[in-house]
Amino acid sequence: MFGPTTDPGQVTNRIAIVGEAPARQEIAKGEPFVGASGQLLGAILDQYGVSRDEVVLANACACHYPESFKKLPPEAIECCRPRLISELTEAGVTTVVPMGNSAVQSVFPKSVARAGITSLRAGRPKQSELLSDMLVVPAFHPAACLRSQEKTPYLIADLGKAVSADYLPQGWYEPSWQVVSLQSHRYEQAYQLLNEITNLNVGESVYVDIEVGAEKDVSYGNVHMQKMLCIGVGPSDVRNADHVYVFTADIFENSMVRHAFMRMLDECRIKCQNGKYDIGVLRSWLGYEDFRGPELAGDTMLQSYTINEYGGVHGLEYMGMEWLGTPDWKHEIAPYVKGPDGKGPVDYANIPADILHKYNAFDVHVTRLLDGFFTEQIDKFGIGAPYRFMLRASNMLTFVEPRGMGFDVAYSASLSEKYQAEEAEGTASA
Repeated sequence: MFGPTTDPGQVTNRIAIVGEAPARQEIAKGEPFVGASGQLLGAILDQYGVSRDEVVLANACACHYPESFKKLPPEAIECCRPRLISELTEAGVTTVVPMGNSAVQSVFPKSVARAGITSLRAGRPKQSELLSDMLVVPAFHPAACLRSQEKTPYLIADLGKAVSADYLPQGWYEPSWQVVSLQSHRYEQAYQLLNEITNLNVGESVYVDIEVGAEKDVSYGNVHMQKMLCIGVGPSDVRNADHVYVFTADIFENSMVRHAFMRMLDECRIKCQNGKYDIGVLRSWLGYEDFRGPELAGDTMLQSYTINEYGGVHGLEYMGMEWLGTPDWKHEIAPYVKGPDGKGPVDYANIPADILHKYNAFDVHVTRLLDGFFTEQIDKFGIGAPYRFMLRASNMLTFVEPRGMGFDVAYSASLSEKYQAEEAEGTASA
């Protein structure tokens, strides 16, 4: 049996990494997280400027359990919990990183731990009634990452959350929002409001998010066929930095309003989530001439992909909950998108207006909050060049996608024949 590898006097950042139980290698060396898992853990900590020696390393259970057990028995976790908490307290730990389900069960009550590591790891640092004055950052075990490579970015992100608040953006807070529609505004009022937004934000960021009939994060192509429902606009000027204007489609029936909105798109730095889609729909819907239209100045989806190229982590709802600690605001629209019986095709027009407008406002505000954080991370890691390249490509593809791309079948066939002949010649000479 053994406890943390770090003496309390040596702990500088008060982080504790808690694993499951010692395996054979750990028993032999008398310390946790050795072998491949430990190497991966050490490499990630190194990237954050944290030495393994600065971190308290412990296990949920201090004893090796027989290989015939498929997992650590709950009774062992219960019995070892007082010992673990005592060790963490004596070491002056302020942030605990339980890695894997067994470790999570050792630091959370059953009612919380039953949610599982995949659910619990998402979001900002948490608190547990079992650990006074300690923040908890659940994470996948490095061994799970070695088996399933797609989990590695989550582990990297979670260790960053534990290391410093510098690796987290400002926490979530709700925006205020105002619906601009024919029910609440005259055309002249909407026109004046748009001009005011533009004048206050010329050359500065304005965050835009559209809601159409389709689910835009999984839709592609045919942007000219989408039914516009509403457009959220989040300025960045001091007066409106926490406010969102939700313009309904009917207010744009007036050409004066449409031109004022187009002026805003042209004179401000427009930033979106999955902006290639939004800009493509807006170009078609507002009636821009061919190969003309607003340019995307920022995209949180591309920023996220630049930082972490793995799939499945770039949706706005996921990123909001992961980094900002937002509620699952998409949950509110889920009962409506497939119609009253829940069996129809996805159509956001089914969503009651007040719920849709709130959802749109949240989309804009999450994008606004994430943009600043992602920009800092990209600068910190020196990866601005690939992000800017993808942004340029996104703007180019906005013009290409509605028309499609030509493909010279005959030329492709001739190239195929040429390269096959060269390959055959090379094989024969070898």
